[in-house]
Amino acid sequence: MDLSEAPGFLKDFPNDCCGWASKFIGQFLVDEYKLSPQHVYAPSHPNYYGDGHEWIEIDNIIIDITADQFNEYGSTFPKEIVCSVNDSKWHNNWENISKDSAFEGFEKYDKIFYSNEMKCSDLYSLICKKVKQEFVV
Repeated sequence: MDLSEAPGFLKDFPNDCCGWASKFIGQFLVDEYKLSPQHVYAPSHPNYYGDGHEWIEIDNIIIDITADQFNEYGSTFPKEIVCSVNDSKWHNNWENISKDSAFEGFEKYDKIFYSNEMKCSDLYSLICKKVKQEFVV
């Protein structure tokens, strides 16, 4: 999905978008499929520096649509990763991992979202609409 016209930092997708992307995917799975995904936050990795990484896990499956931002460090990730938790040594090497399943909508983020152009809840609605148009859900 092309996000070059998205507000704020999302234009740079996938770079620095793993948190919001994971929150959007997790909320979508809750809203559309009544599933119970976990949001995973991993603050450190032995081979990378920076602010950590975030992805979704559900029933021992990893969903990560921003791992390819690490390709600039020599990795060769595809644009999307969907795999078993047991099959991703890279994800399992992240340290101090925390998980939560608190997907409660985006209204609470509207005041802290990094863009004056659009509220987070409106952006989530727009992305959901686009996903439903482009993909079979």
